[in-house]
Amino acid sequence: MDALLEILGIVVVLLAACGAVYWSVVAYRVVSAVRALPSAAQALKWPSARTNHTPSVCVVVPAHNEVRALPNLIRSLKAQDWPAMRVVIALDRCTDGTNAAARSIIGADGRFEIVEIDECPDGWAGKVHAIHAGVHRSEGARDAELLIFTDADCRFEIGAIRAAVALRQRRGLDMLSLLSRLAVESMFERVIQPVASFELLRQYPLERVNRSPEDTVRRQRPFANGQFILFRREAYERLGGHEAVRDELLEDIAFAKLAHAARMKAGCLLAGSLVRCRMYDSWKRFEAGWKRIYIEAANCRSGRLRQNALRLAFTGALLPVCSVAALFLGGAAVVAGAAGTGAWLAAVSLIARSAGAGPVAVLAWPIGCLAVTGLLMGAAGDLSAGRPVKWGGREYVRPDRSKTEPRKGEPAAVSV
Repeated sequence: MDALLEILGIVVVLLAACGAVYWSVVAYRVVSAVRALPSAAQALKWPSARTNHTPSVCVVVPAHNEVRALPNLIRSLKAQDWPAMRVVIALDRCTDGTNAAARSIIGADGRFEIVEIDECPDGWAGKVHAIHAGVHRSEGARDAELLIFTDADCRFEIGAIRAAVALRQRRGLDMLSLLSRLAVESMFERVIQPVASFELLRQYPLERVNRSPEDTVRRQRPFANGQFILFRREAYERLGGHEAVRDELLEDIAFAKLAHAARMKAGCLLAGSLVRCRMYDSWKRFEAGWKRIYIEAANCRSGRLRQNALRLAFTGALLPVCSVAALFLGGAAVVAGAAGTGAWLAAVSLIARSAGAGPVAVLAWPIGCLAVTGLLMGAAGDLSAGRPVKWGGREYVRPDRSKTEPRKGEPAAVSV
């Protein structure tokens, strides 16, 4: 028994040491990304953000039954200080009073236009078709030099559009996406949401996302956030517009991949406090939404989802727990425990701060990791079983590519 406890103690110390290395690397990468990449909040202070050159901008907002969220976005857009701005609200098969609420808030503001959509054709994802219709059926989008696509549950602070235009101009981008600051109101948003976002950005590190597509040594990892995407009109049309991603459930990443293939310059940067979003106001919607995101981010591969789940449970839950446990073993184990615990707390504090989350997110990080592990495993199970993804009033059955398109070097599955 004593020998078993001794072996267990050695394992705990080794894992604590691994945690010290892993979380030190995470902290370094977070700090490096923040220092190297400008945010929209920083760009608002640049002289170029106050220039008289004002290209015309059209904001296109798809909305499906968003009677609670859409009015807040409209109010925030009405307060924007960009002089050459038009807004198209694309109401997609709404049945909950969204239309009346939107018209009431818009009032006589001539910058706004409403496009009503009665049906979604086969072969199109609902949101994608709504944006496509908004672009092609509106007067405001027809001659705009810049197109901005945003979600109904977002909210813009004054100067958000000005800052985004300045960022795009400074970095010479054809496509700019901003990572919004997510709302933190419910307990699952405090504990689980920061981990969910971190896991997505672990798969798509901002440092790699913002590399040039011409860099053949350090490969780019195309990524975008559909809550805010700004396009040069010419680049958008060259990619084929939303018709080119008509059946995608994560059209943002699909656009990023198309831009990369076309050698266009694309970037994804932090919005800071200038763009805020409450993605899901209930656990049921949160669970379904993040499963959809993870399935599409993993390119519909259940095997990759399970690998991500196990990695997150190991690094986010097991390593921190072992680091804390090592503190109580005494002797040299305390050093490894202190190093692992310190590195973990430092890294997670940086992540929580950038996410606008409080100390609860830091202390409950292992719990959040286990919850997101469950989401990833649940997404893998849904994909393997062929259970449909429900989104925007429609259902979509996604094929499990782990079964039909194995990774290079693996044998293909054979149907008997």
